[in-house]
Amino acid sequence: MVTWDGLKNKEIIVYGTGVNAAKCVYSLENNGININYMLDGREGIGKFKDYPVYMPSDERMDGKYIIVACTDETYKVIRERLHKYKEFKDFIYYNWLDKKMVFLHGNCHMDIIETYLNSSVKFQREYAVYPTPRICMDMPFDTAILRNIDIWIHEDIRTDNQFGYQFSDEYLRKFMTESAVEIIVPHLYGLGGGFFPFANDWNNKNTALLNGGDRVGMFPRRDTLIEQCLEKNMSLEQICSYVQGDGIFSSEDILQNFNTYITKIQQREKDWDIKISDFILTHYKTEKLFYDSGHPTNVIFEKISADILQILGISDWISTDLRLDSNEIPIYPWIRKVLGMEWTEECIRVSSNAKKCSDYMDIKEYIREYIWWCHPEMDEGG
Repeated sequence: MVTWDGLKNKEIIVYGTGVNAAKCVYSLENNGININYMLDGREGIGKFKDYPVYMPSDERMDGKYIIVACTDETYKVIRERLHKYKEFKDFIYYNWLDKKMVFLHGNCHMDIIETYLNSSVKFQREYAVYPTPRICMDMPFDTAILRNIDIWIHEDIRTDNQFGYQFSDEYLRKFMTESAVEIIVPHLYGLGGGFFPFANDWNNKNTALLNGGDRVGMFPRRDTLIEQCLEKNMSLEQICSYVQGDGIFSSEDILQNFNTYITKIQQREKDWDIKISDFILTHYKTEKLFYDSGHPTNVIFEKISADILQILGISDWISTDLRLDSNEIPIYPWIRKVLGMEWTEECIRVSSNAKKCSDYMDIKEYIREYIWWCHPEMDEGG
């Protein structure tokens, strides 16, 4: 952690002259930190408040401690420009000053957890989350920054994970300091399959979006019920009626599948600092807990995030509008009936990032778009 006291014996320059720089200078002055001058890559009036403004150059930056004051996105660009200097040692983002650094490591689930944590005013006063790509993006990062991490919050990433050993807990732990606090959170990707006995396998008829850039596509999970109906040349109306009927799977099979996944979660959570199986068993009948087998709803993420804050000694109100429902799958009525679910839903994929072709997706529209996307050679049957 770079503290206010640690800055008092350094020659400080601030890189930036916008409103973020104003916030930065205000904080520095209020904490008794002297500022030498400002930097900005644009020609201008040469003044910021009472400080001179210069163009960035090695002559201006060498031997100084650089505080970068700009937006998060602009910082990523400036960080690349400062490649000859070491982050934290020679420069830092202004919003990380005098805060403990948090490293969130895992899949896309960590995006939701991060937004929940950052919605806490108390958390933001004491902590800052270091920006790193998620493991599912398969993008390496500079392990040198891990020596500056105070709180390591992560899923249990095994050595044989599909993205490589360099993303595993075992590998990253080598770069952490002994003083870093480690919090292992639930790793639930694929463990929601108890609610989707018909859609747990990858769909080889799903095509990518963004010219191959988005390999997840529209329907990454194969809906075995729809596929079986199409093999029988059933119409759209017939399929809709079939998937909402009783007896497709026996009650025993549905319950056995559900209990199998609960057991998997209970086994995995032995290594987690935050447990989740009891919460799932207590709430699944009254609230929707998974959008598909790989993506929990915010009911679960809020619970996990609140538990993280509790470990950090924080009790605060948290919220987020971000959801992982982009490829949501309906839990068919007969499954809800067997599992004793009391909640109902009229439509799915309701958030702004949801992947759908219509404004409103109910079960019929889900089936219609599934057929249209995965079986373009077939008539939609309507």
